[in-house]
Amino acid sequence: MKQLQLITLVLLVFFVPALAQTPNTDSLLKVADTARVDTIRFDAWHELGIYYMESEPVKGIEYGFRMTELAQKIGDSGRIALAYQLLGVSYDYKNDLDSCLYFLRKADTIHIVMNRYDKRAHIISDIALAYYLRGNYELALRNHLVALELRRRLNNKPHISKSLNNIGLLYKHRKDYETALRYYRESIMLKEEQKDERGLVNTYMEIGRASCRERV
Repeated sequence: MKQLQLITLVLLVFFVPALAQTPNTDSLLKVADTARVDTIRFDAWHELGIYYMESEPVKGIEYGFRMTELAQKIGDSGRIALAYQLLGVSYDYKNDLDSCLYFLRKADTIHIVMNRYDKRAHIISDIALAYYLRGNYELALRNHLVALELRRRLNNKPHISKSLNNIGLLYKHRKDYETALRYYRESIMLKEEQKDERGLVNTYMEIGRASCRERV
């Protein structure tokens, strides 16, 4: 059910940077065990955490805490925030909403201090998704609107388009099909600019569903 909902959302499964392909976990473990450079060890743990966060979230949490400890040791605030984000997402997959929100908000606080609005938007989208998956559409919508505003400020069109789709989906859940269509149509305009053919197909499908329901 969770995977189906993630597909419906038409976004990158959370905004923890995704791996291009399945990692060789043995190689990553070897790197983590033998690397003399702390940042290389951190990056290996991060990839391992991403790999495990959905299928074995306890392992994702374990790597998240290792990352946190190491990032604090070297005094790297950006990496501390990244570790908190992995912890938040892993706890979400573990179905522990309180811990999920605790760590995502800690990551958000760091990005606020560092004026990293792009990273803030990703975190807030993660929070919105956590609420969405539990049927709390009002809080999901509120957070997606905040993420959209941040992305508009940065003029990040691919991510603006993703936020627009997510907001359209939530208005559709509220049976406000007219507003849903408005957000979907703006998303279409951006996807056409980007020549995002796959995104266009998905968004046109959502427009079709919303239009049919609006006429019922």
